[in-house]
Amino acid sequence: MSITLVLSDVVQPVMNELDRDGITKMIGKDGIFESVYDAIEAYKNATDSSRQLKT
Repeated sequence: MSITLVLSDVVQPVMNELDRDGITKMIGKDGIFESVYDAIEAYKNATDSSRQLKT
């Protein structure tokens, strides 16, 4: 089992703090989304791709 932390709707002042503290690098740019909808869609796409590889 693994846990993936993602963020969405991050306002610029918070993003600046995350960048300065190295959190953005730890999470990765692909783990920060413009909206919750975008995060959910990315999760669905990743899950669908993963299932296709297993079959």
